[in-house]
Amino acid sequence: MEKIHIFSRYSVKSEKKSLVSLRGLMLFVIAFLVGRIVTFDIAAPFGVAYFAAYISENKTVTWRHIAVALLAFLGTATAGAGISLIKYMLVYVLFGLIYLSVTTLSDSRKDYTVSGMAGASMLISGIIFSAQSGFVAYDILMLALESAVCVFSVRLMQIALPLILSPSEAHRRSAEETAGLSFIAMLCIAGLSGTVIGGVDIGSSAAAAIIMLLAFAGGWTGGAAGGVAVGVIYGISRFPLTGIVGVYSFCGLAAGAMKRFNKAGVILGFFVANCVLSVYLGGFEGGAFKVLELVLGIILFALLPKTAVFETEEAIKGVGQNNKSSSVMFISQKLNKISCAFTGLAKTFSELINTEATDNFADITVFFDKVADKVCRRCGLKFICWEKQFSFTYDSMMKLAPIMKTKDTIQTFDLPQPFRSRCIKSEEFVGELSRVYSKHKLDLQWQRKVAESQTLAAQQLSGVSKIMDGIVSELDGEMEFDARLEKKIEAALEARGMKKCSVNAVKNSEGRYTVSIRQKRCAAGGGCGIEAAKVVSEILERDMDVCAVNCGDNEIGARCEIRLAERERFLIDCQAASLAKDNQSESGDSFTYMPVSDGKYIIILSDGMGSGKQAAKQSGITVSMLNQLLEAGFDKQSALKIINSALLIKSKEECFSTIDITIVDLFGGRAEFMKIGANSTFIKHGKKVEQIRASTLPAGILSEVDVESSSRELKSGDYIIMISDGIHTATDNWISDYISKLGDLSPHDMAQRILEESKSRKKGSVDDDMTVIISKILER
Repeated sequence: MEKIHIFSRYSVKSEKKSLVSLRGLMLFVIAFLVGRIVTFDIAAPFGVAYFAAYISENKTVTWRHIAVALLAFLGTATAGAGISLIKYMLVYVLFGLIYLSVTTLSDSRKDYTVSGMAGASMLISGIIFSAQSGFVAYDILMLALESAVCVFSVRLMQIALPLILSPSEAHRRSAEETAGLSFIAMLCIAGLSGTVIGGVDIGSSAAAAIIMLLAFAGGWTGGAAGGVAVGVIYGISRFPLTGIVGVYSFCGLAAGAMKRFNKAGVILGFFVANCVLSVYLGGFEGGAFKVLELVLGIILFALLPKTAVFETEEAIKGVGQNNKSSSVMFISQKLNKISCAFTGLAKTFSELINTEATDNFADITVFFDKVADKVCRRCGLKFICWEKQFSFTYDSMMKLAPIMKTKDTIQTFDLPQPFRSRCIKSEEFVGELSRVYSKHKLDLQWQRKVAESQTLAAQQLSGVSKIMDGIVSELDGEMEFDARLEKKIEAALEARGMKKCSVNAVKNSEGRYTVSIRQKRCAAGGGCGIEAAKVVSEILERDMDVCAVNCGDNEIGARCEIRLAERERFLIDCQAASLAKDNQSESGDSFTYMPVSDGKYIIILSDGMGSGKQAAKQSGITVSMLNQLLEAGFDKQSALKIINSALLIKSKEECFSTIDITIVDLFGGRAEFMKIGANSTFIKHGKKVEQIRASTLPAGILSEVDVESSSRELKSGDYIIMISDGIHTATDNWISDYISKLGDLSPHDMAQRILEESKSRKKGSVDDDMTVIISKILER
């Protein structure tokens, strides 16, 4: 049978260098302090938990493990509580045997196994001692509670110990890591409880200093929450627990409220709150800090280095960011549900649309029945016309159907013979028939209007749904965060003299960065943005531009906020020239051009029907609506459909407009052209001219909008020439030749040249509104 070499397997050896290192000394001090914590005067689970967590992080057994176990047990022995030391000695022995046995035989060293071993050791040892004196319900309950606390403590300490053993400056702590470190820190403070030097409880003073630190770093929320946390953990070994928690949380709240006055304000707030509670409680027995304890705590807090304050601020901020991530996930789920609801509503509206609201003559007999009931019911010849000669009367009525479709009002002479001469109430008959059919056509017209309105509502709901889907996609993963990169930027900025920097770097779905920076308020009056852009550009190896800088005011605690974005490769110089039709004070053409989000530049030109104010109003509405919809996040197709539907239902009169859109990607130089009834667009590459044609109808004519789209790659020095039909109708095919002969002009001069040339070809007359928009592509 093969021998099991336990000690050779675990390499138990002396590590003198490790024993005397600063980090080793800190580990031993923590072991001693957490071992001193006794709850309810009978339970001391934290020393065993710390030993289990440490051995799970350092699986190669060394003499340092034995030192940690001995110091934790020694802390329990010096706690001075009425607990059985033999019981806890047995706990350490049982845990060591179980750990060596399980890991040797099964090679299982999982974290949950170690915490379970510690809990089982505590439970077994407790059962053995309870069996000697007889089982009591209270003892069994406390034993179960002690074992559960041990398991829970092991898990928290396992999260925090790697940061103590091998801290990484480039590592941003998660909420769990922050909670683990805070848990160990609070236990150390509680372990100092009862350590009295010169009549001063060192534990109480340390607790006061920690609460003031949390208040200074996190404001009133950090102070209040820190007071509760310190009070609960520190109070488990002191009484009254509720009084301690109440005093600590109130003092932390008051200290945090005075954060704006820096450390002096925090100290004053903490001191005043403690004095008020001392008077109210009738002394210091209800949990308030004694005078000497409070003075020592204030001194400790005042002597804390700036790095400690900064690290605490970062820890609190890290928890907030993790909470924010949870909030973002919650918002994403909510938006997704709302998007599904809007999609369902859009589908419902689409299904409800009455696409068969047409003039259907299959039910023409309904008209004649209504007329006969109104006119013929009291006629003396009713029996002859509608019973004896029914077929003859019915055929006569059917002959009226084509006439009714072409005429608004039926006249007596429209009645076919011999029905006209036989009917003694012919005039009354055609009058009633005209009224009934007019009402039918009016109903039909309103049905069409309702259908068009439903179509518009469905398109709008669908557009909103797509916007929400886009937001959800960005929240769910299209945006990338790099914590290491953020830390690197923060370190570089601080090396340049920018203090207390907080950086948020986001990469979007197209691989471009946006960087937000918050730092301690500078005295440069906005100059910090330029310096930050240089630093971030060097790190990212990309040119970054300052989008916004807000250096706040002179208020204490104000911070500079800087937003950087990648610099676009191209920029556009855009100019327009326009002339109104002769004898008109206003041009019917409308246009706009501007940069939009995500590095895009948009140019819109619309020509309203006709000329003058009415045409200007139509084209202006079209351009304004399109601009607002695209800025709101509607995709291009949905925006165009909404505008088309709006023009369809705008008025009883004809109302349509051409739409010409050019969208240029300033990063890649690719241009997208979308046309609805618009004229050609020309691209000038040196002396070469390319024409982009379209053959669609304007918006507002058909219920379904027909969009022709195309795209082209542009280079620096290229021109985009967009024109209204007033330019192009002068003579055919002259524009391409004329543009090719123009040199490298400014957009303003080129637009004026084309406008004047078109006017001269019309012999000085302007028979339609004329507009030219010239956009020149320039590389930075």
